[in-house]
Amino acid sequence: MGRTSTRAKAMYKLCLSICLLLTACIPGFRSTRYVPPEEAAWFKFPSELPLDGRKELPGAMATAIQLALDDFLPRGAGYPWGATPQQICLRQRQSYDVEVARGSEGVIWVTVGLSPGACTLGPGPLLDVGTTYAVDTTGWRIRARSGDGTQTEFPRTDVPESGRRQVPANMAAAIQLSLDDFLPRGAKPSSEPGREACLERRDSYDVTAAPAPDGVVLVQFVVNPAVCATHESIVDVTNYAVDVRTMRILSIQRRTRPRDQT
Repeated sequence: MGRTSTRAKAMYKLCLSICLLLTACIPGFRSTRYVPPEEAAWFKFPSELPLDGRKELPGAMATAIQLALDDFLPRGAGYPWGATPQQICLRQRQSYDVEVARGSEGVIWVTVGLSPGACTLGPGPLLDVGTTYAVDTTGWRIRARSGDGTQTEFPRTDVPESGRRQVPANMAAAIQLSLDDFLPRGAKPSSEPGREACLERRDSYDVTAAPAPDGVVLVQFVVNPAVCATHESIVDVTNYAVDVRTMRILSIQRRTRPRDQT
């Protein structure tokens, strides 16, 4: 009886070790969204975000993209057993470019499409991988979507070409990762005295992102005074540095600047 129990315990420990080892080897699995401090010490924030490749998004557009991507590729969904490299690639947000535009009647259109040249491992080319969403900004919900087999056409006749914004895959993924950390979905409202309720809303913050050297994307959040009329003469600026190779946060910088500074 004792020998059987000892053998069972040994087998349990072996299985547990194998399980932990396999889990650590699963592509995309991380115990944290942050790069360990000792590995991130090399990074230093620049005084200003680079101008080259910079993308600016109103908070409503960034929020609409987040809502669409949470439906398109839910976080924590994992990979099917025995997934191929191509299947793994297709389940990563940094594989998809995003196009976003304002429509009429409080709708923001978000198109998620496979980035050219991404996920090419496999027996053949990938065609038409993506979805278009109509996001209702009054209730912050998805009004409709295409690409799921129920609609072959998804007209956007109310969207002018000049109003469409393209966000490359790595940048779109970095923005969403930073936004999840900056204002976590489902977090309890702050109890800080005098803090305006609008500061807890994602659509209150304009987003600026720019590529930096060494595989880093910088993401900046600044409250939009036209959306959230704060009474302070200075505004908070929060900068994120995201390592797009591992899709983890390298560093976070918080500072202030005069309210009227552009």
